[in-house]
Amino acid sequence: MAAAETEARQTGKPARRFKELQWTTLKSWSVRRRVIAKAEWLGDKTNSRKLLKIGAQVSISLRRIKIAMASAFPLKQDFATAHANLAAAARS
Repeated sequence: MAAAETEARQTGKPARRFKELQWTTLKSWSVRRRVIAKAEWLGDKTNSRKLLKIGAQVSISLRRIKIAMASAFPLKQDFATAHANLAAAARS
């Protein structure tokens, strides 16, 4: 966060930092998962929106990117709606 804060103060614009890490839970995941974390500095405060921890398996082939999330993911309906909207846009 310190680097994002410094950049934001120098440029006067929001600054973002991303970090890749391996994550696991004590009960629900049987293997470690790759997680991308984002930190954002907005002016004199951090981004206070929801902090999401998303564990997903990502498979990439020549024509598709498949993202598999746990069925217990609390925002699965939001992702299902986003997927439906993207699929509809691709068809049109």
